[in-house]
Amino acid sequence: MINRARTVRIVILAMFLLVLAARVSSCMPKEEPQPNTFADRSDEEIQPDTEHSVTQAGTWFLRHADEEEFLHYGYWPNEQQPHTGRNSLRIAGALWSITELHRFTGDERFAKLAENGIEFFRAFIIKDPEGYAYVDIANKHKLGFNAFLILALLNLEDIPDRTELMSLLAEGILHQQRRDGSYATYFHSDQATGVDYYPGEANLALMALYEETGAERYREAVERSFPYYREYWRGNKTLAFIPWHAQALSRLYRSTPDPQVRDFVFEMTDWMLTFQKQGTNPATGTRRYISAPTISTASYLEGINDAYKLAKSVGDEERTQGYAEAIRLGTAFVRELQMTGDEYTADGRTDPLAAGGVRQSITNPELRVDHTQHAVAAWIKALENDLAQ
Repeated sequence: MINRARTVRIVILAMFLLVLAARVSSCMPKEEPQPNTFADRSDEEIQPDTEHSVTQAGTWFLRHADEEEFLHYGYWPNEQQPHTGRNSLRIAGALWSITELHRFTGDERFAKLAENGIEFFRAFIIKDPEGYAYVDIANKHKLGFNAFLILALLNLEDIPDRTELMSLLAEGILHQQRRDGSYATYFHSDQATGVDYYPGEANLALMALYEETGAERYREAVERSFPYYREYWRGNKTLAFIPWHAQALSRLYRSTPDPQVRDFVFEMTDWMLTFQKQGTNPATGTRRYISAPTISTASYLEGINDAYKLAKSVGDEERTQGYAEAIRLGTAFVRELQMTGDEYTADGRTDPLAAGGVRQSITNPELRVDHTQHAVAAWIKALENDLAQ
């Protein structure tokens, strides 16, 4: 009887421990699938080559098309939820990127999506009685809208009123230029933010339009702005300023070979490259990012690619080689930010809304249209410069 009672007590104790363990387990936080970082991503987890990365990024844009608002702003793959924010200027930048995808790949799906984008933004274009146009979205009249719409229209020859729209938007940029060569960054407003971005974007658009039309007033506006923004940057050095101005001034030098313009592009780019940081992935080899391991490296590469072309054109062998190495290794890093789509799916399936998108950093999975825009631009430039695998 004593042994039987002891056995019963043991069984009851075991059952109690099992119930307690189950309750404790239910209270523990569930382990979420963790993203790969570039330190442990194998070559099978990265797109096979840069051209394939471009194609997959383009497919990501197509999957995030929106009939009413042109593009969704972004996506959180770790939550499998759409991004709740919206930045219309970044979406305008993505529109230009989509036209670049069409130019580079010849895929008409990108042309169709871009045409939808033009129609979306057309509803917000205001034609001022003074003979110029600007974009008004939620009472934000940013100069950058004019730049991105011009750059997009230059790649879309089938828009019926393309020439008129580009002219009106360019007149808007010219209207914003002050006597000292600087630009007011907002229409009909004293707001003065965006100085490190919008003027460079505007100058790039004017130079691209000058190359298309030969209208000297566009090039002359960029020339007038050069002394002002050179001195501005020397007194307020930032990385953000460099990519847009390096692209615009490289084009200016091609049309008007002023040594001061050339030297300033090199001055900015050389300074930028002092922020390079290098690491090695056992699977994919050496790669570099600039300042921090984030998507910003892609934006910086846009400017470095144009500085490389400039250095090559003037026979500067040392800079040509240095810039080329930075582009090759930087391009490799940005490719590791691109998602294959299975990073956050526990069952190994592919999340189509994540696949091909480019995340903010190696630890932040946020996908946004501007992340993919800058990656696409950097990759296409590197491929056209024959500096990407």
